[in-house]
Amino acid sequence: MKKSNLLSRGLATVLTVALSLGGVIVTPVASQPVHAASAEIHQVNPDQTTLTVNWTKYSDVSDQKIDKMHIGIGRTLEDARAMTKAKKLAIDPNLTSYTFTGLQPSCQYYVNITVDYKKYGLNWDDYGYLCDPFYTTPDKAAAPYQTHNWRNLGSFSFEWEQKPDVSGYEYEVYEGNTMIKNQETGTGVFSGGGLSSAKNNKKYNVKVRAFTEINDEKYYGDWSDFTQLLVDSEITSSRKGYDVKIKKGKLSVKWMKTKGASGYLIYVSDKEKTGYSVYNVKGGKKHNATIKKFRGSKFNKNTGYYIAVMPYKKDDGRTYTGTIGGKVFLKGKVTRYVSSDELMQ
Repeated sequence: MKKSNLLSRGLATVLTVALSLGGVIVTPVASQPVHAASAEIHQVNPDQTTLTVNWTKYSDVSDQKIDKMHIGIGRTLEDARAMTKAKKLAIDPNLTSYTFTGLQPSCQYYVNITVDYKKYGLNWDDYGYLCDPFYTTPDKAAAPYQTHNWRNLGSFSFEWEQKPDVSGYEYEVYEGNTMIKNQETGTGVFSGGGLSSAKNNKKYNVKVRAFTEINDEKYYGDWSDFTQLLVDSEITSSRKGYDVKIKKGKLSVKWMKTKGASGYLIYVSDKEKTGYSVYNVKGGKKHNATIKKFRGSKFNKNTGYYIAVMPYKKDDGRTYTGTIGGKVFLKGKVTRYVSSDELMQ
């Protein structure tokens, strides 16, 4: 706040006179400036890309004359204050509402209003009221993606891409056309969802939408596209071991079919976590394949290989995958299960 030494000189004179007359000194009360805190800012009509705020009208008080008002917005409190301090956006002092446009959905913003006024014949400014954060409403959520499936337990877990500043998410799971689960969840480490008691011969689809609480009311974004939850395509086994073998330099693999899959991706590497080559087997009803070469050469029985199968789904221009049910290690005639999930290429 800019101040003049005029007032301080006046107070010094008063003190000197009071002391000389033996009077009682009363501590002076500073005049209250026209301050934005006297006009609380409220958000109205929440929207995805605009932010409208209202405030009570400023008025001239005693010897204070309002000259100009400035308004600012930013993703942080400091940015909003910097905008008004720089006087980038002047507004009519008679206004009681303003709409910012071209904003990002699902985001938090701060608004700051400052006042320029005259007092004692001098120009003053006030940093204004610093509001609580305001929010734009969410847009359409990205489709969920599957993170795990435990075929033997009949359970799935899934997540989705996080939005910057929302209050939470709602997801729904369908078995066929029947909704079997509706649940709200939080953000950050508390996001994501799951399904238990799933049946391997059924189709399950999940969708999600974000919501933001503004003025004690929830505003929902659009539902995401559906994602089908895909049961793991585990490599089959028998008493002799897992159904993977090398014969005449070729690798043969058998797996469990996944209902609703469009095809399968076979991952093969000679290292447990990295170096995987990927082979696409088209057709959801297929459950076996023969791979002729690995990195341009025939398979060698004396080399150890890590093998995994992952189902995928093509739907309305999207391609998304399920998860693997672990890996199988093959060397010679020996096979064993490997529980790691890493499939870096």
